[in-house]
Amino acid sequence: MNRTALVTGATGFLGAFFVALLLRKGVRVNALIRNASERSLLPTINNIGSLQADIPKDLRAGFSSFEGNVRDTDCGLSDTDLDRIIPETTDIWHFAAAFEERSNERGDVYATNVGGTDNLLNLLRRFDRFPRLNYVSTAYAAPVSDNIAYEHLSSPDDQKGNVYEQTKAEAERRVVAFCEANGIEFRIFRPPIVAGESSSGLSLGQTGYQGGFRALYLLKRRLEINLGENFDHDLRLRVIAGPDLRVNVVPVDFVVDAMWHIAELDQSAHGIFNVTGAHGVELSRLFEVASDSLKVSGIKLSTEHDFEALPITMAERLFRRRMKFQEPYFLRSSEFDTSNFRQFVAESRLPSPTCDTSYLNRCNQFSLEGMEQEFSGNLNAAHF
Repeated sequence: MNRTALVTGATGFLGAFFVALLLRKGVRVNALIRNASERSLLPTINNIGSLQADIPKDLRAGFSSFEGNVRDTDCGLSDTDLDRIIPETTDIWHFAAAFEERSNERGDVYATNVGGTDNLLNLLRRFDRFPRLNYVSTAYAAPVSDNIAYEHLSSPDDQKGNVYEQTKAEAERRVVAFCEANGIEFRIFRPPIVAGESSSGLSLGQTGYQGGFRALYLLKRRLEINLGENFDHDLRLRVIAGPDLRVNVVPVDFVVDAMWHIAELDQSAHGIFNVTGAHGVELSRLFEVASDSLKVSGIKLSTEHDFEALPITMAERLFRRRMKFQEPYFLRSSEFDTSNFRQFVAESRLPSPTCDTSYLNRCNQFSLEGMEQEFSGNLNAAHF
């Protein structure tokens, strides 16, 4: 295989796992890195790769990094770097994205998710031969009708749960319009809520499933600081959520394998793919397993009416502020149409994952060990 991929967002959770897979498959990777501090990505890639039995010990030969930023013209790449990157690029994987919880202003999310995609599309004009474009979006950018999220574009008038979803849906429309106008082969992948690797629970970052677990951990630590010996491990936390709601959570390796199958193993595949599991997980179950992992109690799924009788507490206010980005996913439940996805990746080839208690425990344990190390000896460092 003689392929070279330009990858944005390679330092993110899903991007880093996918880079490891590309290298394992013999694809050379040119990663767009925002600054020098992110060049520590390679040890992370090697750690991820070590989960796979057939990956070479040394991945350095196939990995190169270039400083840039999708929010800048030409993605911030210098002419010298572009002179090398453009002729050898066969595929582009666009993972780079901003989330509300990471950004100081809503405009930051738009500038990265929409403006950054525009900059990447404009960069394609400099190519004599267009590479294949793979855009990684979110399942929650999908249009919903009769509680089913379909594998086609949302209209600009469709209501979304937060600005992240809005901007990803807008970016999708721009990708499709540009690629169709210029005859560029494209794919849009829509993963749902992504959690840790299947066998180990290994995860990166603080988004997705890990973000919710981290918020509970930080709340527990804050109560330990404030209450000291009086803390009885009862969080007394009401979470506004649908009582019977299910959320679509999948392991990161399921998403990575699905994208590889579609993009590389069946090169005739194109269009939009909801890379989701067949069955959601009960939200109540996620909180139950998280409570067990943290050795706490007192989490109650509630409605807005519950707060009329008893006003919101400071702990609840802090938790809701921390979970502002995730809150919409606690209030709605959709089934996902996967007709296009499963047309190219049969269930027998890549079965839908089962996010059972043992898997969730592995994810929680990995995150817990990382956070305990992060805040070891300094309770006050656990800012909420």
